[in-house]
Amino acid sequence: MMQVLDEIELNLKERIKLKDNDSFERKKRIIAQSLYGVEVKEWAVWICHLRLWLSLFIETPDEMKISFEPILPSLDFKVRQGDSLVQRVGNKTFPVLGHALMGESIKRKVTQLKNLKNEYFGNKTPLKDWEVRQRELAIYNEILQSEIVEKQKEKTGLKNAKHGKTASLFGDEFFQSAQKELDFNKGKIEQLESEINELIDQKQNIYKDKPLIWNIEFAEIFVEKGGFDIVIGNPPYVRQEEIADPTGKIKDKKQYKEFLSEMVKLDFHSGFPPKSKINAQSDLYTYFYIRALRLLNPKGIHTFICSNSWLDVGYGVWLQKFLLERAPIECIIDNHAKRSFEAADVNTIISIIHAPTKKINPAHLVKFIAFKKPFEESIFWGIHLTDVVTTYHGFLVFALSYV
Repeated sequence: MMQVLDEIELNLKERIKLKDNDSFERKKRIIAQSLYGVEVKEWAVWICHLRLWLSLFIETPDEMKISFEPILPSLDFKVRQGDSLVQRVGNKTFPVLGHALMGESIKRKVTQLKNLKNEYFGNKTPLKDWEVRQRELAIYNEILQSEIVEKQKEKTGLKNAKHGKTASLFGDEFFQSAQKELDFNKGKIEQLESEINELIDQKQNIYKDKPLIWNIEFAEIFVEKGGFDIVIGNPPYVRQEEIADPTGKIKDKKQYKEFLSEMVKLDFHSGFPPKSKINAQSDLYTYFYIRALRLLNPKGIHTFICSNSWLDVGYGVWLQKFLLERAPIECIIDNHAKRSFEAADVNTIISIIHAPTKKINPAHLVKFIAFKKPFEESIFWGIHLTDVVTTYHGFLVFALSYV
C-alpha cells in the first residue's frame, strides 16, 4: 500500500510539474499519515515493521546515515498486535464505535494521546513505548470508571424509588401493580450490582490483559474522520469447526463464536435485530467483511481478495442480505484464467464495497466482472459492455469483452 500511494503521489506531482526528489521524507510521511494495521501474530507485526523500515532505509540520504539521531520512525503504534474481530475489555464485548467518546475528559485524553503518538513516531518524545501504552490504559480505565459511576447512579435511583413506593403501598388500590414494579426494580438492582462488579474486575485486569480497541488504538482516525478511508485485506479462511480465539485467551471455541456473532450485532445493531440469525456454519472470513465495513468512515471503501464461497453457499446468505440492504457493492471481480493463490485450494474474488449506509438506492447496480487474463496482466484494462445477461437477487450481471 505504501508503494501504491507513493506512486500515485509522484504521478500527480509530475502532472503539475512539481519536483519531488526526497523519496525518504515522502514515504515517511505516507507511513505517518496514511498507514495503519492490525495483526494477531506478533512475528507478523515485526516483519511488517521491518519491511517498512527497509523500504525507508534504502531511500535514506547519505548525509543522514552518519546521524547520531534516530533516522527511522518508531512503528509500535502504527501496526498493532491483537484480535481484529472481538473487542473485549475483561468480560465485556462492545462495538468499534462505542465507549471511546463518553465525555469531555476522555475526548481530551484521546487528543493528547494522538499528539503523543505522533511525537513518538518521529522520536521526539523521551517517553518509552510502555509509558505511552500506560496513557492508553488510563483511557480504558476512565471509560470503565465512568460506566461504573453511571450504573451506580441508576442503582441509587431505583433504590430511592423502591423506598418511596413502599411507603405508599398501604391502602393503595393498585397494590398488585405496585408490587410488580417493586419486583422489577429489585431484579434490575441485582442486575446492575452484577454489572458493576464485572466492571470493577475489568478495571483490575486491564493492566495485565490489555485488549485491542480500534477507536482508542487509532484514536486520531476515529476522532477526526470517524473511520478509515480504505480498508484492504486478505482475511483468513477458517472453517466453522476450526474457529477459535487466535490469542488463546478464550478456551471455549463455541463461546468465541458466540462473541463473533455478538460483535456483528453490536457493530450494526439496526442491520442485525436481536432475532436475526447468523449462520453458525459461517467461515471466519465472513465476520471480517462486517468488521472491515464498520471500520470505514462514511465515504470509505472496502476491498478484499477473498474466497468466493459466500456467493453460492448457504452460510453466505446472511452476509449477502446485509450487503444488499446496507453496503453498496461497486463490483465483484473474478478471474477465469488463474487462481490468486496457487497453493490454496480455493477460488478467490476481489470485492470493492462502499461504506455502509442506512438505505441503498434501489437503482444501484452491482457489476460482476470476470477477467480472462491473470490479474497481474490486467492492471491496465479496457472493457466494452456487450449485453446484459440477467438480474439475480438485485444484482445486475454483465457479459464483458476486453480490449
